[in-house]
Order: sequence, then structure tokens, then C-alpha cells
Amino acid sequence: MTTLASRLVRRAACLALPLIVSGAYAAEGESEERRETIALPPAFAGTPLSFQIHAEAQYMIGRGYMMKSAAIARKHNAEAVAKEIQNSVESVDAYFRRREMNREYRAKEDPNYLAREQHRQEVRRQRLEYQLQDVLKGDLTDELNWLLAELSGPVLAYQYLQDRTSLADTELNPKLPRDALSHIRLSDGAPDAGRLVFAAGDPQVLQTRWPHALRSPQFAELRTRFESGRDKLVENLRNGRETGGAEGELVTCINDMLVALQKAYPDERRKDPAEFLSYTTARRFLRSLAAQTCRVVESEDPAMLDGSLRFQGERVLDLVQHMDGSGLVFAPPQPGEERFYRALLGDLRNLWLSLAADDPSSNNDPLIQTK
Repeated sequence: MTTLASRLVRRAACLALPLIVSGAYAAEGESEERRETIALPPAFAGTPLSFQIHAEAQYMIGRGYMMKSAAIARKHNAEAVAKEIQNSVESVDAYFRRREMNREYRAKEDPNYLAREQHRQEVRRQRLEYQLQDVLKGDLTDELNWLLAELSGPVLAYQYLQDRTSLADTELNPKLPRDALSHIRLSDGAPDAGRLVFAAGDPQVLQTRWPHALRSPQFAELRTRFESGRDKLVENLRNGRETGGAEGELVTCINDMLVALQKAYPDERRKDPAEFLSYTTARRFLRSLAAQTCRVVESEDPAMLDGSLRFQGERVLDLVQHMDGSGLVFAPPQPGEERFYRALLGDLRNLWLSLAADDPSSNNDPLIQTK
């Protein structure tokens, strides 16, 4: 009898254990607040078998609590691991996002070369289109060269478009004044120190439009000496002959002029602002002349000496095509020649605005854009 009852108790406990275990695993999806408590009545009196049954029931309950607590612990551990992974991902994302924001703000405060150049080009377009009076206040050389680069390609292509009237037959292509060709100065585009400058109608290199300080009689002999040596040097180079030391004579002549200029303008005389300006202008001219002399000797371009760079047209478009085909740019004007540059800027600007307005794709063209 005792053995049979013991077996029944064990079988009941075995049947109850899966229920407790399943409840423990189900507890992984539940919070601790929803945990159920199993309360057994105390056993104050009974038989040995009843005490054994009560003890085994307590054991099963404790084991169920243990398995349920382990399930909850696994849930909390899994959540902690997930949070840690999420935090690490967000840390990496925040790091690169912070770097990206840093680059964006730095790009706004200190843009790169391309951004700065694009901004400069846009500002130049706006100034030429809407702020012409402000442009005319300063040196127009850069604006003329910019318009030359903008117009070189479109002007040539425009002539071959179908159903288009040739620009040569419109008011956009006016004639240049006869005296303008001797006052519009062109250059080979070299750096400032050694660029060769000549008039559009007279492509003679090493032109000597002497500044005021070098026109005094005390420099007459040196001026004649330099011009004679220059003509001899250019003639020898044009004919392919040896220079015969002519370039050395020119450099020596320039050095002598610098020494004579230093003596003509001592320190006491240079204290006067006007005299100092005349002195510095003459010294800068002589140094530029020396650099041009060296460039003429070192240059292997016969076009710089044989007169083929002479502009022989008479209209604005002819000048644009001549400079584009010869690779020439505008040089800064000499004192008194600014009015010719202003007139030429107006003609090129009108042509540029007309082509930009006539081009249907000009709004998307990075070279010609209009508002």
C-alpha cells in the first residue's frame, strides 16, 4: 500500500513538472511583475508518506521557480546583449555622422578650390551682367580675357548653326576704330615678369614706350643704344642667324639704365611721393624689359618675330577669332588707353549677353549662364 501510494505521488509530480517547466519557458516573454506564486498549505501533522509527498511537492515548486528564474535571466541577458550591439552600432554611426557634419561645416567656412572657383565665376558673371558700372571702375584686363574665353568657342560654333543669321551681319559685330588697334595690347599669356606685349596692329616685341622718368635727355643715349640693339637682335632671330651677343648688350644696357636711374633719383629725391612713384614705375619697366629680352632669346616661336601675329581684321569678331586662333590674351593697358578697353568690353559684353540669351541650353551650360 505504501509503495503504491509513493508511486502515485511520484507520477503526479512527474506530470506536474512539464507544466511548471513550460510555464518557466513561457516566462521568458513575460515580465517579473506577472510571475505567479504557488502556495502549499503547511503540513503540521501526518504520516511519513504525506510528509514525503509534501517535500517532493516543495522540491518541484522550487525547481520550477529556478527554471523560470533562469529563463527570465536569459531574457534579460539577451536584451542586454541586444542593447550593447545597438549601442555599438549607434556609436559607430554617431562617429561617422559627426565627421560628416564636421566636413560639411568646414566646407561652408573654408570651401575647396573648385567651390571657390565656381563661386568666383558666378560672381564675375553677375558683375558683368548686372554691375557693369562697378566693373568699369578698375582694370578691365581680367574681364576682357574672361569674355574672350567665354566667346571663343560659341562664336565659332554659332557660324555653323542652321537657320541662324551670321553674326558678322549684325550690330553685335561693330567695326573697331582705326586708332584702337595701336592701343589694344595683346600678350602671349606668359607670367607677368616675362610676357611679351605688343599692340594688336603692330606685333613688334620689346616695344619701348618709355615711362616719364626715362624720357629725360640724360637717358637719350641709353634709349637709342637699347633700341638699336633690340632691332639688331630681332632681325638676327627673325632671319635665323646667331645673335652675336646682342642679348648681352641689351641686358648690359638695361643695367646701365638702372644705375643711371638710381643716380638720377637719390634717396633725398625719392622722399617726395610723386618722385618716388616715377622712380618705381621706371624701375619696374626696366626689370620687365629685361625679362622680356631673355624670353625673346629663349623663345622658339617664329610667330613672335615674323609679324604673323598682326591683327589684320577690322571688326570685333575678327579680333576674337584672331586671338583664339593665335593663343593670345589681352595685356593691361598703358596710361591713356583705358577708354579703348572700355569700348571693347562693351562690345564683347553685348555679344556675350546676346549669345547667352539666344542659346536655349544656356541655363544648364556651365560656361554661359543667365538668370
